[in-house]
Amino acid sequence: MSLCEHLEIEQFGTYVIRRGRTEETATLLKCSSCGKFLALDSEPVREEDIVGKTNVTRENMRTVTVQVNSDIYERIQKLISEESLREDQSKVMNELLGLGLRYYYTIIPNAPH
Repeated sequence: MSLCEHLEIEQFGTYVIRRGRTEETATLLKCSSCGKFLALDSEPVREEDIVGKTNVTRENMRTVTVQVNSDIYERIQKLISEESLREDQSKVMNELLGLGLRYYYTIIPNAPH
């Protein structure tokens, strides 16, 4: 039995999850290979701990200004247009940042979280 590396994400979203006796809001990624839900730190979240999907209110959002080279910018724009996501570009940016952080911590496991 091989271990899934969770390299392809089928979907992502903001969910209410149960942690012991409390509930919290977290962004989860769903692996397209194995179907598991993962937190942004790559920790699996059991489906029975997921209360439901939720929408993040604008007051919980933060703005980040990032300078990217033209190649990365063009690839992001192509992704947005190909996926017909013009109406919610911030959702794409959240996913790309989350996946980037997840990848960063897998290649540099001792990086501070």
